[in-house]
Amino acid sequence: MAKTDVILIKKVDGLGGEADQATVAAGYARNYLIPQGYAIPLTNANKRRVDSLRDRRQKRETEELNHAKELQGSLGKLMLNIRMKTGEDGKMFGSVTSQVIAEELMSQFELELERRKILLPEPIKFAGEHVDIQAREVKTLGFEEKVAEAIHSFAAIDGISEEQATALVNSGFHTLEDLLQVELDDLSEIPEIAQDAATILESVRTETQSRISAAEDEESSSEGDS
Repeated sequence: MAKTDVILIKKVDGLGGEADQATVAAGYARNYLIPQGYAIPLTNANKRRVDSLRDRRQKRETEELNHAKELQGSLGKLMLNIRMKTGEDGKMFGSVTSQVIAEELMSQFELELERRKILLPEPIKFAGEHVDIQAREVKTLGFEEKVAEAIHSFAAIDGISEEQATALVNSGFHTLEDLLQVELDDLSEIPEIAQDAATILESVRTETQSRISAAEDEESSSEGDS
C-alpha cells in the first residue's frame, strides 16, 4: 500500500499534534488530512514551518490545560437547578440527559462543557437532588494508548475483525470519520482489507448512522412525552 510523509498542522487524534511528522496511507493524506487542513506534505520548504508550528502547539496545549483546571474548580461549586414536569410519584415526563445538563450549564452559568464529557450513569427520571454527576476526567492519551483505543473501537463494529481493525489503524485510520473520507480503491490496497473493503465501508456507514440516531434519541428524550 502506498505511503506518504506529512507534517501535521493541527492536532489529530492517534497521530499527534502540530509539527509532528507522520507516515500515513497516501489516500488518507490525499483525501482527508491535506484537504481538511490537518497536514501538509513533508517537503524541504514545509520543514521551515516546523518551529512556528511547535510554538502554536505549545500555546494550544497551555490553553487546554488552563481551561481544564478552571473547569475542574468551577464544577465543584455549582448547584444546577433543572425544572421538569413530573407525575404524582415524582417520575418525570421525559428525563434529564447529559445533553440537558450541558445546555443548562450554558444557560445558567455560561459554562461550556461537551455532553460527552459529562459522566451520567443513566438519564435522571425522578425528581430530587442528585450529587453523582461529574465531568469525565480529561486526560491526554499517549500514542500507544490512542492506537489501542482506535483498534478496539473498530473491532467493536460488526463486520470488522481485530486483525482488520489493526490493519486500518496501522494504515493511518483512527476514527469513523477517517474511513468515511476514504475511497474504496484506497481501502482495497490494504492486504488484510482488500476482499472485504466494500463490506467494511458499509459497516462503517451503518455504525455511523446508528450513533447519529442514538444521539438524536437521547436529545429527544429530554423533551418529554407528548
